[in-house]
This record gives sequence, C-alpha cells and structure tokens, in this order.
Amino acid sequence: VLVAHSSVDPVLVARNPYMRTHRRTPFHRIWQWSTEDGFWHKTTTGALGMKLWGGHNGAPCPNITRDPRMMVFVHEHGVSSMACSFCECVEMAGGDQLVTSEPLQLVEMGLYPASWKQPRTAYTITLLESYHLLSLQTHCSAEDFYTYLRRKTDNVAPKAVPVSTGSFASAGCIECCPRIDIAS
Repeated sequence: VLVAHSSVDPVLVARNPYMRTHRRTPFHRIWQWSTEDGFWHKTTTGALGMKLWGGHNGAPCPNITRDPRMMVFVHEHGVSSMACSFCECVEMAGGDQLVTSEPLQLVEMGLYPASWKQPRTAYTITLLESYHLLSLQTHCSAEDFYTYLRRKTDNVAPKAVPVSTGSFASAGCIECCPRIDIAS
C-alpha cells in the first residue's frame, strides 16, 4: 500500500496505477506501508521503479539506444534519485539532422540542469523560484535552503542526502546572474 502526500487529502494508491497516473508528477512524497515493521516508510517514485522520460510527453522514446542514467532531482519535497532516459529522435533543421540536447530536454520538462554538458542533477523551476523569493525576503542563503531540503528529505540522517550546496548555489543563481553561458 502506498500513500501520496501531495495535497490536503492523502491518496491511497496501488503500485501500478500510481506509476501510470503520476508520470507527470514524479516528485510526490510517498509513504509505503511495511507489514514487516508495522509502520510507514518514506520512499520515492524512483525507488518504486519509475523512470523520467525526456520528450514524447513523458512516454518512452521509440528510438532509445542508451540505458537510463541515474540522476538526482532537487524539488519542493526534497531530494530524490530516479532513472532518466532522453529522447534520441532526429529532427531536420535547415538541412541538418539534430537531436535535442539532454539539458534542453530537461528544461522542456520544467527542470534546470546543474550542468550543460551531461547533467546528473536537475532542479525544478518552481523550487528555484521559491528559493529566489525566500532569499529576497528572508536573506536565506543557498546553504540554509539546501539544509532545509535535506531535512525535508530525511530528517533523521540529512547528511546522507546527495548533492552539494555548491551546485545548488550556482543553479539558484539564474535570476541573480543573467550572464550564465548556456552554450558551455
């Protein structure tokens, strides 16, 4: 039994329907009942086997040749890992054959990549907007905000949560520093 805590009224869901219906909302907080332990365990959609698919509106690309890559996603509910596969469809543009780059596919999904070469970490745009507003209003540092996210992910062992505050600070800087070189 799984519970999705993303609204006022938590929703009880079964494993397979959850995966189908929540392709577009992969960062919900999930609690899974353990009959062995007799209590709820916090889990993620990635730990339940969900994959994030670039292109094709969240559906698998028919031209995929590479295995999914594990990525870290930083979002409003904390930090989680999930396998991600990118679209490899070829498009024609001005007589050239092009494949949309992985970072641009992440941007199309509402995610901001930590790297423009081969991203392994991405942040939701809404998370970056929240951090931007908090930093303006409360002067919250990137380190303090990331500490909050680590505790939201795992309040018992927050230091076990992946990603460094250095990469978060550079990604959170997008509205403060408009001179970011996207081509690099």
